[in-house]
Amino acid sequence: EVSGRSVIFDATHNAEGALGLDENISKLVNERGAKPWIVAGTLGEERAAALMSVVGKWAQGVVLVRPTQPRACPLEVLELALPQSFCGEIRRSTVKDLFSARGELLLGEPSDTVLVTGSIYLVGEIMALMGGQPSPGKLGALQDWV
Repeated sequence: EVSGRSVIFDATHNAEGALGLDENISKLVNERGAKPWIVAGTLGEERAAALMSVVGKWAQGVVLVRPTQPRACPLEVLELALPQSFCGEIRRSTVKDLFSARGELLLGEPSDTVLVTGSIYLVGEIMALMGGQPSPGKLGALQDWV
């Protein structure tokens, strides 16, 4: 829990993971009775398509963020990958701008659920800020060499 919000991390970064994410968010919405805010960012357009299809199905609002990686998907591409049927709020942001100077999460209301999904780099950057650590940065500790 951060700033009164339940925060869930799910490093869904491929089509197979998106299937599991779809199932997990369905259960979450049924249990809590409300859709979550979803923070999403990924690497590559093909990964974005699968992820954003699920995000658009379940989010009350979406915050698109670009992980600090050279292969990060542009925010425009993420937004275009959302289903046309999505009618929630869409924001573009940075990881840093999700938090106040005192480290409070600024997204949603205190009783909301916030789901962070997509790239493991994005998950790592947000976890680092929540833990009071500087972001891993460009090629930080969560680097893969593929």
